[in-house]
Amino acid sequence: MSLKSIIHPVIVVFLLATAYSAPASGAQPAQPAQELFSKGSTLANSGDYFQAASYLARAIDVDPRYMPAYVALSVVYINHRSYSLAIGTLNKALAIDSRNENACYLLAMLYEETGDVSNAIGTWEKYLTINPHGSRSDAAREHLRNLKGS
Repeated sequence: MSLKSIIHPVIVVFLLATAYSAPASGAQPAQPAQELFSKGSTLANSGDYFQAASYLARAIDVDPRYMPAYVALSVVYINHRSYSLAIGTLNKALAIDSRNENACYLLAMLYEETGDVSNAIGTWEKYLTINPHGSRSDAAREHLRNLKGS
């Protein structure tokens, strides 16, 4: 399954799933970051990706540890096929919270889609160490089997 075939069906899922994730620090995000994230998510879901990116980037500026904004911004970049920007955004997120499974899963998909097999394998393996029994773990294992050719 390619990134292209899953991104539109899951955009709402990622945005909604990450909207309720706690920030990496465990503290509640600054209210302005939540408001900017909410506005950016609404704009992304309506297809206004340019404005959505602006709000989501501002949410990160306000609270650099607010993981939902990173994941949502990367989804916006994916919808523009700006894969290098999405990869950079997800790597920044994982540098802050190395156990963020949404960022890790999406990054693995991006690496796979862009043909970066080595990084895809490493990121799928990392995802499975974060959540070996989660709802997407079987899919991650399948991606690994396909990439390793076994």
